[in-house]
Amino acid sequence: MEKSNVYLITILITMASLSSLSHGIVIPGYNITKVVIEDAVYCRINGEPDPVSNAPVFLKCGGSNISLAETTTDLNGVFTIVLDYVRTALFSPSFCGLVVNLPPGYSCALVTPDGVLNSTLRFVKIVGDTIFFAAGIFM
Repeated sequence: MEKSNVYLITILITMASLSSLSHGIVIPGYNITKVVIEDAVYCRINGEPDPVSNAPVFLKCGGSNISLAETTTDLNGVFTIVLDYVRTALFSPSFCGLVVNLPPGYSCALVTPDGVLNSTLRFVKIVGDTIFFAAGIFM
């Protein structure tokens, strides 16, 4: 019995190592090992863009409540998220997006009852083994 379990485990490990990732970024000719997401969060108050500072920004995928990465906007509303090799393998721009929680008491021209803004991701460029994305429109 023990011998058959060893064979079964060996077969499963071999199959898993030969299969490709179901998620992640696959671009022929590129070996993507890092993802960088850079952008800024602004609200329009009286028509002028106002940076949203000290707001938590989360990268969430597949409708999950668990974030793949998170950061906070700086005084200018700018944020950067960098995914390491393991998180890059779990990342798929088709299924991932950004979620920003507006700081308490912050008001925008866009009214959000729960104070949460969502955005898709848009491709910017590839440099070496790194792919860069920016936020779409926060809604």
